Amino acid sequence: MKLLRPLVFFDLETTGTKISTDRIVQIGCIKLMPDWTRESLTYLVNPGVMIPADATAVHGITNEMVAHQPKFSEIAHKLHEWMDGSDLAGYNSNTFDVPMLCEEFGRCEIKWPSANARLIDVLTIERHINSHKLSATYQRYTWLELTDAHDALADTQATLDIWMKQMDRLPELDSVEAVDNWTQSDRKRYDIAGKMYLLDDMVYWSFGKYKGRPVHEDLSYCQWVMGWEFPLETKVKLQEWIEGRGG
Repeated sequence: MKLLRPLVFFDLETTGTKISTDRIVQIGCIKLMPDWTRESLTYLVNPGVMIPADATAVHGITNEMVAHQPKFSEIAHKLHEWMDGSDLAGYNSNTFDVPMLCEEFGRCEIKWPSANARLIDVLTIERHINSHKLSATYQRYTWLELTDAHDALADTQATLDIWMKQMDRLPELDSVEAVDNWTQSDRKRYDIAGKMYLLDDMVYWSFGKYKGRPVHEDLSYCQWVMGWEFPLETKVKLQEWIEGRGG
C-alpha cells in the first residue's frame, strides 16, 4: 500500500463510554509515515474528574496515577499539531475513539479531524473477515498473545499490527482512501460518531426509531438530539444540515 500522507493509529483509555460526558485518561499514538517509518506518542491525562472503579478495573489507571499529569487542555495544541494533516486509524475508533477525541478537542475550541481526513477502523475491516475482540483478533493474525491489553500504546501497536496483516489479505485496497471507502460502502459517513449517514445527497438517521429515514422529516426528533447527550460534532453537523435545507 502507498501512503500519501501520515496515518496515525491511536487508542484511548477513558473514565467511561459516554462520549459527551466522559473524559480521556490516556492516549497512545503511532504515526506511520509515507516512507513507513514510525513515530510514537503517549500521554497520561488528568481527566479533571474521578475515575470510576469499574473503569480502573478495565485499564488499570487510577486517580493517583493521573493526579499530577497534565489536563487535556494543556496538551491539546501540541497533540493537534502532531496529528494534523494525517489520516486516522484505530480499533472500533469510528464508533468511540475518534468521536471521543473530537469531543475533547471541541472543548478546547480546536476543530478536529480535518474535513479530508480518512478514517480507518480496523474492527470494521475485521467484521468483513472474522470476529472481533482486539486480543482474539491479534492472536488470530499474529499467533501471539496480547500482553498489556488496555494500555493505550500497547493496544495501538496491536491494532497497527492487525491492520498490516489485513492489508496483506486485501491487496486490492492500495490506498487509505480505498480502505475508507470500502468500509463505508454506499452509506457515507456524515458525522464522526455515525449517528447519521449520507446517501444520494440526503442525510439519514442510522439509529433509533427513525433509523433509515431522512433527518429533516421530524424536526422535533432533531431538537431532542440537540438537547440530549450526543457528541458535540454530531449536533454541529445536524444543525448545518437542517440550516442548509432551510429548516
